[in-house]
Amino acid sequence: MKKVSKTVLAGVMAMALVLIIAGCGRSLKTTISLKAGEYTGEQVVELTADGGDSATVIYYTLDGSDPTYDSYKYDKDKKLYINYSATLKARAYDNGAKGPVAEAKYTIKEAKAQDLTSVDRILLQNIRGSYQSEDGKNTISIDTNEKIITWSIDGNTGDATFTISTPKDGDGLSGTLTTKDKDGKEKKFEIKMNSASDSVVYFNNTPFNYTGS
Repeated sequence: MKKVSKTVLAGVMAMALVLIIAGCGRSLKTTISLKAGEYTGEQVVELTADGGDSATVIYYTLDGSDPTYDSYKYDKDKKLYINYSATLKARAYDNGAKGPVAEAKYTIKEAKAQDLTSVDRILLQNIRGSYQSEDGKNTISIDTNEKIITWSIDGNTGDATFTISTPKDGDGLSGTLTTKDKDGKEKKFEIKMNSASDSVVYFNNTPFNYTGS
């Protein structure tokens, strides 16, 4: 048997130490953006892995079984929608290593279609389209057909279905859009307009300029 020189041995040990240090913090723990609980209507979930890199892949299931390489593969560029009661489990894999299983159980209630008043319909017609704040940093987009609002405000982004409420004797120039953020917390957008032909809409008292449909 050949003897290993002290120099070579020291080099191997140094390399091992580098690998150990490089691996620190890579727990591969998967984080599920939407906490377990009861929700109404379709929800969006994001999965992230602690310490993950380009080689990290997250697999998930919706039937309560532990994820394997044969399970659904999560694509961060696509949205994961949960529209029925399910137990989501997710696990990160990276070059043979695997992280712990993350789990969240959801009870999803069917969202009932909202009966719209004539004033509700007028307001929806007036606010459909995309908007941008005067400084160009914040955006809001409203899909009145699917009743989905998408926002990017002060670094916080999201999209969700909404319900609408307007003053009983209103003129379709003011009202409230109510939705829920990723944590299931209720979020309101108070809307005011000066006229139906005005290109400026105030969302929560902040002016946004119309940029297109």
